[in-house]
Amino acid sequence: MQKKKLIIIISVFLFLLLANFYYFGVFKKTCDLKECFSESIQSCSPAKYDNIVLNNIYHYDISRSLGSECKLSVSLEKSAEGTDVETKERVQGKSMKCLIPKIELSKINFNEVNNILQYCTGPLKEGIYEIIIKNMYNVILSNLGEVVSSVQTSLIKKI
Repeated sequence: MQKKKLIIIISVFLFLLLANFYYFGVFKKTCDLKECFSESIQSCSPAKYDNIVLNNIYHYDISRSLGSECKLSVSLEKSAEGTDVETKERVQGKSMKCLIPKIELSKINFNEVNNILQYCTGPLKEGIYEIIIKNMYNVILSNLGEVVSSVQTSLIKKI
């Protein structure tokens, strides 16, 4: 009789332990299709997904969230072929943690990483912003000649 009680207690303990692991996302579903990931993110249920966007490979990892925000980790596993070395150094292998309000999940397109940047922190976000700033700076510099020419023309007309 004592042995049966011990077996029952151990069985119940193991069941509860496995249920906790499942509930808190230790055992995560791996999605191969965007539809699978979309369903998981809508319900904020634990899942993993590798997404290819413009030949960049992103890894998404949804963690179980009990509050009003969904926990999502995004990492850039591999940059597209032909990406310059400086850009690769800024983003490849970097990740970011995101806390997205659950009420916003249905409105977000996860195929574009830029759509979730406002909810994220981490080295990947910083690298993306550095690239954006560098590109804006280059655009300004390339148009600076035209701006200076326009200003000179305006000044000459006023004199």
